Amino acid sequence: MRAYGYLLGVVIIWGLAYPLTKYLTAYFSPTFIAFFRAAIGFAVLSAVAKPARPDGKTAAVGILNMGATVLLINLSLLFAKSPGLVSTLMYTQPLFVLLLSAIALKATVKLGEALGVALGVAGVIVSTMGGGACTCDLLPVLGGFLWALGTVAYKLWFTDKPVLPITATMNGVAAAFLLPTALVSYKVSFSARALLLLIALAVLAQGVAWLLWFRSIRELGPVRAGEISLLVPVFSYLFSYFMLGSTPTLYQAIGSALILLGISTIYIAAGKFK
Repeated sequence: MRAYGYLLGVVIIWGLAYPLTKYLTAYFSPTFIAFFRAAIGFAVLSAVAKPARPDGKTAAVGILNMGATVLLINLSLLFAKSPGLVSTLMYTQPLFVLLLSAIALKATVKLGEALGVALGVAGVIVSTMGGGACTCDLLPVLGGFLWALGTVAYKLWFTDKPVLPITATMNGVAAAFLLPTALVSYKVSFSARALLLLIALAVLAQGVAWLLWFRSIRELGPVRAGEISLLVPVFSYLFSYFMLGSTPTLYQAIGSALILLGISTIYIAAGKFK
C-alpha cells in the first residue's frame, strides 16, 4: 500500500504541474522553465543526499526522463489551449512502457493489464477527437515515448541503487542538458508571484514527484506504476478548470472516463492491492 501512496502524491503533483506550467509560460520561456525545474530539483535533492557519480547510464536516464520529456511537455503547453489535453497525450506512456517492458525486461503482460492499458490509451485517443488537434500534439506523444524509454531503463539499470543520490544526479545531468536551450530562447519576467510559483513547481514536480515516482517503480514495477499514473490527466483537467477556467470538451470527458475505467479494470483483474 505504501507504493500506492507514493503514486497518489505523484498524480496530484503532476496533475497540478500542467496548468501551472501553462500559466508560467506567460512569464518564462518553456526552455527556461524546464532548465529551472531540473536545476532546483538537483539543488533540493543534493541537500538531502550526496549525488551519485554520473556515468553514461545515469546521464541517459536523466536526459530521457527529466530533460527531453519535460522540455517537450513545456513546448506543448506553450502552443496548446488545454493543459489537460497535453497531459492526456503524454499518457500514451503506459502503452510504450508495456511494449518496452515486454521486449527489454521480458515481462509477462497479464490479460487484465493489457486490457486496462488498452482502455486507458483509447481514452487518450478519444480525448484528441472533436477538433482542436494539430501537429504540435505529436510533441507530448513523443514525450510519452521518451518517458517510457527512460522508465524502463531505470528499472533495468537502477533497481538496486539508492534512490535519492541517483535522482539528484539525474536532475543535475538534465539541467546541464537543458541549459543551452534555455540560453537560446531566454525569456524571464520578474514577477514575485510568478517566481514563487516557479520555485514551488520545481521543488514539487522535479524534486519530490520524481523521487516518489522512482520509489514506486522500484516497488511496483514500471508497468503497474505507468498504469496508475493514467490518473494524472484526470487531475490535470480538474486543476485546469479551477485554475484557468479551462472546461473539458465532451470528448475529453469521455476520454478521462475511459482512463478511469482502464485503471479499474486493472485492479479488478489483479484482485487486490499489492
